[in-house]
Amino acid sequence: MCGITGWLCSAGKKPAPDTLARMADSISHRGPDDHGFYRDPVAGLVMAHRRLSIIDLTEASHQPMVDVPRKVALAYNGELYNFRDLRRELQSLGHAFHSSGDTEVVLRSYIEWGVGAFERFNGMFALALWDGASRTLHLARDAMGIKPLYWLPRDGEVCFASEVKAFLALPDFQIQLNERSLRQYLEFGYVFDEQASMLAG
Repeated sequence: MCGITGWLCSAGKKPAPDTLARMADSISHRGPDDHGFYRDPVAGLVMAHRRLSIIDLTEASHQPMVDVPRKVALAYNGELYNFRDLRRELQSLGHAFHSSGDTEVVLRSYIEWGVGAFERFNGMFALALWDGASRTLHLARDAMGIKPLYWLPRDGEVCFASEVKAFLALPDFQIQLNERSLRQYLEFGYVFDEQASMLAG
């Protein structure tokens, strides 16, 4: 299953490591096998990953996975059904792999094709990918939304997580129940009112 969380701060604001740890702990059930953190303190970016090992059980697929020379970091939850085909194509283009799972395929696909790589992915996924060279945070998920990814803009920054409850660890975050949204969800199984929101930051 795995879980990801983190945020990109506004300029000049430093992220709090203890807050990130609490956010990661709140989704620990999604990934009991391993956990990891990535920080770019200059840019104000932090990411955490909780890992459930499925394809590659070794330390080689530890996350967030980082390509240090290219300053790219990835926190990923999912499964690419075509990762072996993509891996062979990337190897033909000169990429060397250090793991046997699909996480590194996602990372190296971005390095080779940029955001166009996401269109090549056949599977279910949610990811946070930090490009330190361009100081760009990419948040993406599969087109069907099978793997959850929530994002929350607030105070000049953006927070993200596999589960909404990770946001409860954020300082001054408050929950506000929207009864109209709740009624819609209980009756129809989803919320369709554009003005309705279950959360307020």
